[in-house]
Amino acid sequence: VAGEGRTVLFVSHNMAAVNYLCSSGILLNNGLVSAMGAVESVVSQYLNSYAGGRGASRLEDRTDRTGNGLIRLTEIALLDAQGTEVQEIRAGAPAVFAIRYKATSSEAQNRVMFTLRVEEALGQYLFSLSTHFTGESFDSIPTEGTVVCRVPSMPLVAGRYRVYVSAYVADTRADAIEGAMEFDVTEADVFNTGRFPTKSKHGAFFVEHSWHLKRDYLGKEYTS
Repeated sequence: VAGEGRTVLFVSHNMAAVNYLCSSGILLNNGLVSAMGAVESVVSQYLNSYAGGRGASRLEDRTDRTGNGLIRLTEIALLDAQGTEVQEIRAGAPAVFAIRYKATSSEAQNRVMFTLRVEEALGQYLFSLSTHFTGESFDSIPTEGTVVCRVPSMPLVAGRYRVYVSAYVADTRADAIEGAMEFDVTEADVFNTGRFPTKSKHGAFFVEHSWHLKRDYLGKEYTS
């Protein structure tokens, strides 16, 4: 359509799609134009505006949050298997996300759900980690505390990723922050072959698997 001389307005938080489809961009902040120009420059400014920084990130002063405020997310950190705060994690290694929160009223201490959404640097959605999926929603929580999410094996290949974090009370969003933090995944020999999957050639994920030959449906024996 754009090639036919028409102007198309595309609105999205998916920066990969914006980069691919658009040649120029406009960045809005609270309804006001904060940047306008070449799409690469505007996308860069958008990403920088949401960057929580690598490693532990304080969230108390973030104003770009949404929700009714019954819970306030105050900090998020990435930990290794030993409980040490880190900025990067090896592909395939255990990882822990720790989220500190404050409940602003007694109403906020019941039926609480926490969710993390891991995205690529340009905002492409990769996967979610949620108490809703695991059935671990909390019927009651202390007024202030830390909730942790353990990932037995980080399934991402080497690269930089960012995290969206949210909390819900009684199925209503209480607090949510885009780009709450960033972290790096480093290369690791996950298959013990000396060969490393890369994002540009093989995608963002690695999947444990093996190959072997077996009898086919005619009963013929294959040999390896």
